[in-house]
Amino acid sequence: MMDWFFVGMACLLAGAFLVPFVPAQRRPVAFTLVILLSAIAETLALAPVFSGGGTVSSIVPFGWPLGDALLRIDRLSAFFLLVIAWLGLPALVVSGRFTRMDTVDGARIHWFFLGMLFLAMKLAIVLESLIHFLVVWEIMSLSSFFLVLMGNSLRRIRSAGLHYFVAMHISVVFLMLGAVVLGGGGFTNLHGTTGLSFLFLMTGFAFKMGLVPFHSWIPDVYEGAPTPVAAFFASAPKVAAMGLFLRVALDAFSGMIADWRQLVIFM
Repeated sequence: MMDWFFVGMACLLAGAFLVPFVPAQRRPVAFTLVILLSAIAETLALAPVFSGGGTVSSIVPFGWPLGDALLRIDRLSAFFLLVIAWLGLPALVVSGRFTRMDTVDGARIHWFFLGMLFLAMKLAIVLESLIHFLVVWEIMSLSSFFLVLMGNSLRRIRSAGLHYFVAMHISVVFLMLGAVVLGGGGFTNLHGTTGLSFLFLMTGFAFKMGLVPFHSWIPDVYEGAPTPVAAFFASAPKVAAMGLFLRVALDAFSGMIADWRQLVIFM
């Protein structure tokens, strides 16, 4: 089961590094094929989870200094993985039209960071360790930042890029504060869960989802970023953030949901 998941991840990693070296006219088709193969592999991996296989897990070596990471896939994370896997294909159709007209090396950068963003989003959904999650979340933020910088208007690029960079790193700060209050560990064995830790984590995810009143970055990014990037930002990253928020809320704060339900629904 997990073997197919790793095949999907390997497709994304290979695509991020190899597609930029494909001839410019073939890059959109090549990357679309990469995303399609990855989505098919992950669908095969996740099908048993939905059919009653329960939760599956595996250890992945991240290397020094992070060490090994535990990946855990249950029905909730499997659902969001499938949404992200297949949600990218429509955006790629538009991306292909955009980059095919680009005559500079920026098109290469576009495909690299788009692949890294897909990879980071999916890993963030299934990582159990808070430390590894924060590293992957940072990769998501930086990949998104560089994609925003590929707009056509220099003035709008600077405004959108700076606004997005600041907003996403404020998000990281809140997530780190939440992790510190929780005491580290994994999502399923968090200790010290308090209203303060829940508030920190909820605020961090709210920035990524663009929830009111943490949505101030959205107008600049949607106006200044390339059209396919803005379309993609309106869907997949927000889905990933929503999935992560629900995972944390249900796993770590299941006993506190009733107390915070009205605030969450309002936002």
